[in-house]
Amino acid sequence: MAAVDNKTLRTKCAACGKELPTDVDADLKQRKTWPLVGEHGGAKQVFPACTDCFKKGWRPDGYVPSPVFGAS
Repeated sequence: MAAVDNKTLRTKCAACGKELPTDVDADLKQRKTWPLVGEHGGAKQVFPACTDCFKKGWRPDGYVPSPVFGAS
């Protein structure tokens, strides 16, 4: 079973709380979970964002574009 199909491997959007798959699709048009690197308590952390919040421009504090997952 692929991670995207496993309903026990879920996370939540850091902005709105929507449930998301932990899998990050390489195809930007199919992606549902956007891993955004930001800061929490002075340490780098990955913040999952749903497509809606990502497209609306939500970014965590200390956001740094990732060359691996796409910069926006």
